[in-house]
Amino acid sequence: MKIKKGWKILIWIVAVIIALLLITSLAVKLIFTKEKLLAMIQPQVEKALNRKVSIEDVSPSIFKGLGVDIKGLEISNLPGYEQKNLFKIKNFSVRVKFWPLLRKGLR
Repeated sequence: MKIKKGWKILIWIVAVIIALLLITSLAVKLIFTKEKLLAMIQPQVEKALNRKVSIEDVSPSIFKGLGVDIKGLEISNLPGYEQKNLFKIKNFSVRVKFWPLLRKGLR
């Protein structure tokens, strides 16, 4: 059975889009390693909260939305409190809305 020319073009376009997404995902994971993300995120959070922050694992994400997935976040309490940690979170994600970034506006 012959495939019409229009379908061949559509299949190629879809294949190229999928390949670009996979290459982009791989490039993001290679550029933004765990160590680099921790070095970018942890000091900023510590400075903003004025508390010691511990992060077990962090990884970039583009398929579920542009952002990062964070595992094992612990934020220490200030000295003098009974509890060691202010709070502890096993898993959570931080996402950025992509389209407003392209229009140069955040909401």
